[in-house]
Amino acid sequence: MRKIIMSTVLVFLLCIPQSCQEESLTELNIDPNNPSNVSVKLTFTAGLDYILYKYGRFTNGTDWDTWAGLFVQTFAGNHGSGINFDQYEIRNNDALWGRWYDGFRDLKDVIDRGSTQNAWGHVGASKVITALGLGSLTSFYGDIPWSEALQGAALPQPKFDTQEQIYQSIFSLLNEAIVDFGKASSVTMGSEDIVYAGNMNKWRALAYALKARYENHFSRKDPSGSATRALAAIQQAKALGFTSPAADLKFQYDNVGEYQNGWFDMFENNQMIASEKFMNMLTTTGDPRRLSYWNNISVDGTNVGFTGKSNGFGTSNISYSPIGPKGFYGNRTSSQLIMTHFELLYIEAEAEFRLNNGATANAASAYNQAITAQLNMAVPNDATYATEYITLRTTYLANFANETAATLTLEKIMTEKYKSMVTMNGESWVDVRRHNYQYPSYLAIPVTQQGSAVATNFIQRVLYPQESINTNPNTPTTVTIFNKLWIFQ
Repeated sequence: MRKIIMSTVLVFLLCIPQSCQEESLTELNIDPNNPSNVSVKLTFTAGLDYILYKYGRFTNGTDWDTWAGLFVQTFAGNHGSGINFDQYEIRNNDALWGRWYDGFRDLKDVIDRGSTQNAWGHVGASKVITALGLGSLTSFYGDIPWSEALQGAALPQPKFDTQEQIYQSIFSLLNEAIVDFGKASSVTMGSEDIVYAGNMNKWRALAYALKARYENHFSRKDPSGSATRALAAIQQAKALGFTSPAADLKFQYDNVGEYQNGWFDMFENNQMIASEKFMNMLTTTGDPRRLSYWNNISVDGTNVGFTGKSNGFGTSNISYSPIGPKGFYGNRTSSQLIMTHFELLYIEAEAEFRLNNGATANAASAYNQAITAQLNMAVPNDATYATEYITLRTTYLANFANETAATLTLEKIMTEKYKSMVTMNGESWVDVRRHNYQYPSYLAIPVTQQGSAVATNFIQRVLYPQESINTNPNTPTTVTIFNKLWIFQ
């Protein structure tokens, strides 16, 4: 689907993925091309690609959406960057930051020119993906440039907006997009839309689903208000059809060039392995997802988790079980999930629980549906794995997807959501930090090979890119990885 589109779009890109160094904000102000000579449709595809491609990647071992899995301890580093990040040895990463601001620039161009051309579908979708990218970027860094960003040579050193201001921008973008989708458009959206092929109802549903996600982020700041707003957005999203895998936001791979699934790349490079505690949690409960997530590649044909201590020290040993091609998530062409129908159900369960200071029948129903939805979706690619998975799934659902208002707890909601969000690590890390690393209960500060803790606190954020520090004096320079972001305070 994407081959013809992307081969055309890449002619106009300043930098194709992984083919040149990611740009700093200063470099982004230098535009040797004239974007007005490129159609809105092509620029739109380029913007989507720039943002969505970075979910589930590990380019040069520096993409935080992937490596956040180390911080939530669903997997462990096996060598190189993985072990360093496991040990909280966090370096200043430029790759994600530069590429996403590239995407923001393209999407801003679509919004600006599309608004004059009545290309309202493209404009609304660009606002939705911009909101998504901002939401992810602020979840890693906190304060980031926005209100003064993307202004070129007129303002080469933009100020950093507070995280509170960034969330206000996110909600404004999503609300504007919902209005845009209702306007009559003079430009038809079609195959250049690599997400929904021009389906405006799906884009509108996604906007509401993302509103629910970001309202839920305010569980510490405004417990009841955020729950009320999240539930209202959820009902809108569900009414528009955000209820099945067909509605999910995902990045699809066609295995052409570097366009193969990032987790397969990890598998081939042996960059990560299953964490011991996560693997144990799956195996001791008879969870079929051990087959969906991990491959048996040990010499004795069994799943093997990380055998170091906690999530601290890894060794290069391919007998451990990485996400691989036999499961659902790690095939070369497996899609990277970004916002899903089952995440929305978990948000609903949590928001209902929070709003009512305890479980309700509605919370229990949403929770049971969430588990069922994800397990029904994540059937392994391998026929042998799939047969065993389906058998285990029946028993697991009978045991764990039958909660009631009397039996459901917040720990159950967040632990099951954690288990379901594998490969969606950035958002899973938001959940873990919102709840102060309480869920799942086994989370612990990593240790060294000798068994001593690497820190006295859990990691809370990542460091600003060195390029931003070098070129923009507004970049905060006193932050550490242990400073809580505003949204989690």
